[in-house]
Amino acid sequence: YVLLEFRYRIKAVGAFVVGIGFIAMGAASLLPYRYQTAEPLVPALKTPRGRRILVVDEWGPVDPHATKIVARPLRGAQQTIEILGAAKPWSLLRQLGGPPVKAAGNAPELLRLTSTPEQWAKIDFAIKAGETEIQYKNSAVALQWDVSFFAWDKANDPRNGLSAFDSKPLARTTMPQLWFGTNGSPQKEVPADYFATRATADISQLNGDYEISVTADDGVRVFVDDKIVIDEWHYQGPTNFRARVKLANTKVLRVEHFEIDGYTALQVRVIRK
Repeated sequence: YVLLEFRYRIKAVGAFVVGIGFIAMGAASLLPYRYQTAEPLVPALKTPRGRRILVVDEWGPVDPHATKIVARPLRGAQQTIEILGAAKPWSLLRQLGGPPVKAAGNAPELLRLTSTPEQWAKIDFAIKAGETEIQYKNSAVALQWDVSFFAWDKANDPRNGLSAFDSKPLARTTMPQLWFGTNGSPQKEVPADYFATRATADISQLNGDYEISVTADDGVRVFVDDKIVIDEWHYQGPTNFRARVKLANTKVLRVEHFEIDGYTALQVRVIRK
């Protein structure tokens, strides 16, 4: 009986100490940053939240507290620039090209710029947030994409063959950027799950060294003419893949993609090196 009573008291004391620790961490996280000696273990209430601030670059997930400039896909004539960061004022240092950017603001902030693909290709500006200076320059080539969407099921699963691409497209469109990421449908006539994408762009005017960057969920393949340069044809979460290519007398860039279920993404950039 004495041993059982002792074990009970030890557990009660342990639970009390752990509870006090969590309360202390929560209280510390709500203090202004200047009173904290380290980043809070429990996020402060002003920490930006939501799927839109979940950004993954070539190094992995981006810290939402860090100041960063992120370009969202071009929709019609509107381009969205997002300046990420936790409640930090920023100011425009300089702008060398593209549509005009406002002079100052507070991160996190969305900047919606009216632009054409040609203007957007020339955008080049720098901001200062705190002691950090960040430059954003669009190094991607402007391409016109011819995009077709197809439905598939178990009978024509694209992982087992290409018959899904032989059927009549659910939708066909042109895009100034091959770029979508959503939990829903990328196009009005297309279901949110079990669809495939085939997109082509004319690259006959491109010569020299380029990098093809693709973020995909799920499978993706990239062809320069008929030569495959990226082959990641499998189920996966949003993952970035890159290939260095030398273009000369080439005609067509082709991207194939399939989506199973859940979140879907296909984001393609061709960057001159």
